[in-house]
Amino acid sequence: MLGYLLSSMKSSENKKKIVEKLANLCKQLDVQRLYNFPRQEDTQRWLADIASVLKNLDEGDYQEIVRLSKIITPTEERNHRKEAAYEIKAFATRKVAEYKRYDFSNLDKQKNGQQNNFQKSLGNMIKKYWLGLVILLLVIISLLLIGYRPEKWTVKLPFLEGEFVRQNNLSNKLQITPSPVVEIQNNITPATIFSNLRSLEPLETGKNIDKLPDNIYGFADGLLIAYDIKNQKIFSLSLRSNSYDYFEIQKTNGDNLLIGFVSEENYSKIGEINTENPITLTLFPIPWNNMNRLVAISFNSISEISYRRIDLDSDKSLSVLDLKTNRILTGNISHAQK
Repeated sequence: MLGYLLSSMKSSENKKKIVEKLANLCKQLDVQRLYNFPRQEDTQRWLADIASVLKNLDEGDYQEIVRLSKIITPTEERNHRKEAAYEIKAFATRKVAEYKRYDFSNLDKQKNGQQNNFQKSLGNMIKKYWLGLVILLLVIISLLLIGYRPEKWTVKLPFLEGEFVRQNNLSNKLQITPSPVVEIQNNITPATIFSNLRSLEPLETGKNIDKLPDNIYGFADGLLIAYDIKNQKIFSLSLRSNSYDYFEIQKTNGDNLLIGFVSEENYSKIGEINTENPITLTLFPIPWNNMNRLVAISFNSISEISYRRIDLDSDKSLSVLDLKTNRILTGNISHAQK
């Protein structure tokens, strides 16, 4: 959300504002409350806020604060939470000092250089191919005027090559089928994949989800998902997936879908769900035990959501989301989580 609000500023001004936000969060930190009341909303909100701020500064720092935040849960012993809370304070204080010393002016030079290079390349391309562009434009206009509406255009020019398919709005709608059987093999779900769903591109990572195109999928940490949905904030997606912590998110037909696994019991009740009879369930990022039914849940249908971690064994723990929804989608759902 912060990146969205500051997108019109220079890169250096943007970063300085984010550092100020980080400094304010550091001042607000109450270490004793952090480890004594891990379930409190203000504790979860503070952890989500600082994670969101650090994600806009450095991916490595973001991953570190997420790792420490996952210790601030009721399932961890109090001494462990206490150690993590003081480590968070020291880490945040150190990062504020480091970023305040950092010279962000190089970002403006880099950005200006990229803009100049792009403008120069665009200008050279227009000079070189202006006649071809004019002819192509005239041909397209002529075809449209006589009512020609092809399903597919094939273009092959020195600067542009490819096929452009006219989309049929009806075919793009999510196809829902009743209770399909989802095979589970080696923790990978070979469910039907949308033909028009693609992975996030590297240059699209870090963008707010409302700025991303339709028919894409990416991943987000369960902690941030719970906070952002609860507070109606906008967050970004990642290409990477730590399957124990990250949930798959799909954006299709303007709707943001949370992908995960539910129990057979919850799955059997899908037909009973409506606006007056929502269901409360636990969503897993990967199949585990009887939590092996793949579903998609629209952000807009979620009225309550919270994050927690459960212990799978003495060495592994898993992020889960407890939520209430009045609509669950099943059927042709892609699931890329590995």
